Order: sequence, then structure tokens, then C-alpha cells
Amino acid sequence: MSAVSWPDNVNMKAYNATETALDNTTALEFESGKKRVYQKNSRTRAAFSFCITCLNNNTASCEYARFWDWYKNTLKGGANSFYFTDLLTKDGLTEYRMTSTPSASGQRYKEITIEVEEV
Repeated sequence: MSAVSWPDNVNMKAYNATETALDNTTALEFESGKKRVYQKNSRTRAAFSFCITCLNNNTASCEYARFWDWYKNTLKGGANSFYFTDLLTKDGLTEYRMTSTPSASGQRYKEITIEVEEV
């Protein structure tokens, strides 16, 4: 399935972003003890963790509720990938896949922590 768009009326203002390079090698070890390492793909992908803050006024139309509706019904609980602002360059869109279920904390303003990897 193709990637989906970020939900309307949910901000894309990512902060507290951390980046980790994903392993892009595979190794072949011989009985003699020699090891050959090969690159899996032509580019190394990255994984990120970041936060967004959403307003929560306990209505079905609030930003926080729209995010979870999108996550459950459009993203299918993380089964689909999605387009989001490029977390390295902050320019253009990049396709990401969630690697875990988002978590949220707070009351009126919910801080949602999202973990993704580049597709």
C-alpha cells in the first residue's frame, strides 16, 4: 500500500528529535575466521524519535483526537507508512513508518512521542 498523508489540522512541529543510523551491513563469515562485510542498500536509512504537542479539550474534533483517529483508521495502527516533514533537513516530505505505538502525556496539551524509521 502507498504512504498516507499526515492528518489535516494536526501540526507537524516536531521537536526533541533524536536520530540513529540503522545497520546497513550484512556479514559473511568463513570457517577460516575471515569475515566479509557487504552493504545491504545503496543508502543508509535512519530511525528517529520526536515529539509533537496537540491541544486536547476532550472533544472528538480536537487536535489530539484527530491524531488518534488518523493513527487507528488511516494509518491502520502503524501498518501503513506516512509522509512527514523531513526530520533532517526540515524541507520537503519524507516517507516514514512507525516502529512502535505512539505514547502521550499531559492533560490540556498532550505531548505525543513518535518513533519512526525512513522507508
